[in-house]
Amino acid sequence: MKIKILSCILTFLSFTALNAQKQWWLDEPVRLLQTNLPMHLVPEYDPEQLVEEVIQSGANTWLFNVGGIYAYYPTKLDFQTINPYMEPNRDFAGELISLARKNNIRVIGRFDFSRFPSAVAKEHPNWTFRKPNGETIQFNDLVTACLFTDYYQEYAIKVVEEGMSQYNLDGILINWWGNHAVNSYIGVSNGVCHCETCKKKWAEVSDNPLPLEATPEYDVWQSKVKGELEHRIQKMVDQYNTNCALILYHQTGNRETLEGFTTETKTGPLTNEWWLYQSSYYVNMYRNSYPDKGEFNTVVNFLNMNYRFAPHRFMVNQTRMLQSMAHGTFPSFYMIGMPSQFDTTGAAAIYYPFEVHKKYEQYFVHQESVAEIVLIDDNLSENMRGMINILSESHIPFKIIMEDKFDEHLEDTRLFIAFGEIPRSLREAVIRGKNLLVIGNYPPCLVKDEVVGQISAKELLRSYWAINNSDIFPETSKRKFIYNTSDYTELKPDTSAPVLLSPPAMSAPPELAGNGITISNKPGLVIRKFGEGTLAYIPWNITAMYNEQASSSIELLLNELTDYLLEDSRQVITDAHPLVEISLMKNTDKNVLLLHMINNTGQLHGSHSQLIPLVDMNFNIRGEFKKVYTAEGTMLKSEIKNGYTNFTVKRLEAYELVVME
Repeated sequence: MKIKILSCILTFLSFTALNAQKQWWLDEPVRLLQTNLPMHLVPEYDPEQLVEEVIQSGANTWLFNVGGIYAYYPTKLDFQTINPYMEPNRDFAGELISLARKNNIRVIGRFDFSRFPSAVAKEHPNWTFRKPNGETIQFNDLVTACLFTDYYQEYAIKVVEEGMSQYNLDGILINWWGNHAVNSYIGVSNGVCHCETCKKKWAEVSDNPLPLEATPEYDVWQSKVKGELEHRIQKMVDQYNTNCALILYHQTGNRETLEGFTTETKTGPLTNEWWLYQSSYYVNMYRNSYPDKGEFNTVVNFLNMNYRFAPHRFMVNQTRMLQSMAHGTFPSFYMIGMPSQFDTTGAAAIYYPFEVHKKYEQYFVHQESVAEIVLIDDNLSENMRGMINILSESHIPFKIIMEDKFDEHLEDTRLFIAFGEIPRSLREAVIRGKNLLVIGNYPPCLVKDEVVGQISAKELLRSYWAINNSDIFPETSKRKFIYNTSDYTELKPDTSAPVLLSPPAMSAPPELAGNGITISNKPGLVIRKFGEGTLAYIPWNITAMYNEQASSSIELLLNELTDYLLEDSRQVITDAHPLVEISLMKNTDKNVLLLHMINNTGQLHGSHSQLIPLVDMNFNIRGEFKKVYTAEGTMLKSEIKNGYTNFTVKRLEAYELVVME
């Protein structure tokens, strides 16, 4: 009997330990709906109706306001202001949480400590962010708080702890974390905080004066302080629930200690900049750089912060959610109010991605990219964007890795692509046999002794690049020239270089166009062997030019150069339309390969509109697979030939998922 009791105890302890290690945001299929509920509408909201809307959307995780600037519950903390529109002693947040849990919906509480009402600022002026002239920053009767004061360092922890003690939340999102030099609401730079606390604490860590604007030294200090505070909040949260996700925006102080961080796929805060692959970029980079962290990539419904009731096109939102799913995380959507409120055209985009994710959720959890090309992230430069455009349009799978994480992918990478100075360990990897392509005006140290100087784009107006090697560029060489609008890092003369500069020549009037065209000995591409590996360096901003003008000659040159560096062994060969976005992932639970396909043919005026259905797309996937079928279960006729598995996708509407085993 004692043995049985002991066995039961050990089993229970084992289960408890296992459960404590479980991370629902990584191990469960998540469909996240974030609704920022305007505080003046709380009296009109029916909690049961709100929860019913979440259920009808297909979401199983709900993120909404709990505390911070305003509390949506009867807080006992005197420095947190209760929503003035809420009935006295009403626990609106508690009502929503209780109803959500009865319907098996996880709840993430939203907290914001970036500012507080002016009445609080009058009581605690020492908590406020101060401009160098001593002024505070006010916006809609709210005053900006300072990260380094007791408000963040002590009282914010108490607010979160109150929320955890009362509701045992599944997750906590802390919005707009830290001291921000730019007020994103109005696009005005505030500079660095000069409150008395900041002055005192800065003097303890630096001999330099407190700067007016952020410097690298200041950024390191702020990041360290943020990281330490994050760690303290994490420890407190874990005392209540070890399976609670503490989520901060990706500009966090220390990503290593957090369970997850959030990115927002949106247009600029004040502009209408739109880029097709923004969701793909964020998810690809964070899932591959931090595979043990949750990537909460939230698709933002509205155009920008000044126009929160002007939604994106339906197809913009839908495509961005599908991209999140295809690159390794879950669909997530953020709006003001509920899906049935205001302009519903953008919010309607949630239903299809949530439906697909729920239907095939077994495939979406525990995905890993199997791409053999790695892009070293450089904070999304124009060169980086252009390369992502080219690889995506060419159906070449790729991973994006942060610079300090790339060495974790050395073994399974065949080609690295970088746009700036490369770390020493990558140089060593080239010598040991890895191939590297570097693009732009930052020459890698391996060829720095070949640099002669810099020539500006202005000086090179009307210049071209001449293709000088038909073996590497059999098709591009037929076009003879590629135009140039870029600065050039001039390299030592080399007439054997595969690409050479054609200096400026006459372009007008038409009768004189081309008069005086010559080909110089200035290399526009060098290919060098270092040890067992190969370095290719393009000393001009070729992919930034593609991002601007989308020249087919540039795309062709990069494709042929990539094939050369990969020894003509792509992972995917297809005749699919260039605007069919793919990702090649492995589901580690089922040990199957997944081909995600997203139809992006609806691009329209820097946005996304009606799709064109595509038919009869032929795919050749490197590897020998016995079974090929859609996630729905339809078997696809396949053939194995020359190390590739061939099959045809008969029709692509918005999205399709093919499984290979």
